Amino acid sequence: MIAAPGSPDAERRGADQFGADQFCAEQLDLAARIVASLTVSGRTVAVAESLTGGSVVAELIRIPGASLVVRGGIVAYNTALKASLLAVPLALLDAYGPVHPEVAAAMASGVRSATAVNGRPTDLGVATTGVAGPDPQGEAPVGLVYVAVADAVGTTVHKHQFSGDRASIRAQATLAALSLLAEHESVAVGNVIRDSRVTDSRLTTLAQGAAVTVETSGSGSVTGPAKQRPRGE
Repeated sequence: MIAAPGSPDAERRGADQFGADQFCAEQLDLAARIVASLTVSGRTVAVAESLTGGSVVAELIRIPGASLVVRGGIVAYNTALKASLLAVPLALLDAYGPVHPEVAAAMASGVRSATAVNGRPTDLGVATTGVAGPDPQGEAPVGLVYVAVADAVGTTVHKHQFSGDRASIRAQATLAALSLLAEHESVAVGNVIRDSRVTDSRLTTLAQGAAVTVETSGSGSVTGPAKQRPRGE
């Protein structure tokens, strides 16, 4: 059914399309600044993706000149591939499942090694893991997303709780990953690149090999014994 011009349905669809177009424009703008910044700093990046299914690396390679800095990406959607392709410890996946901050951190670190060229790891690894819906994943609710950036010094993980349908959650996760990469690179080269849309993240910076701690509003850090979760996202 086609909504008549001026009807509430037409106005709502127009507003939704405007929002989607603006969202895509923000991603493209962030990606362009990231590629420019990495080009100046001479650093390389690779991406490990689960729920975003390759959309993060796709945004980066849309930018002319991205081949100078983007080494590639790995879509490890199946939980077993996170271990076999990205070296995420099986014990970690068995204990917590694929949607966990330590898994995101291990994915970001693992993709650096997996995309090494001539024995040199990629400078920056980016990772996404989460629940796009429509159903929760074990104890992880729909919209729970972790994005991570790793380099030779350490790893940064952001936790997000997004709302919306599956497509919207995946789009927000893509933008969140680009935003975290932009923030990380702004420190490396002295630029200020931030995205005001990502307001619900909780940040932790980790030394390599340290345990991951993700702070939550009003309740301190998330700790406790490992829990079994089903595999998959």
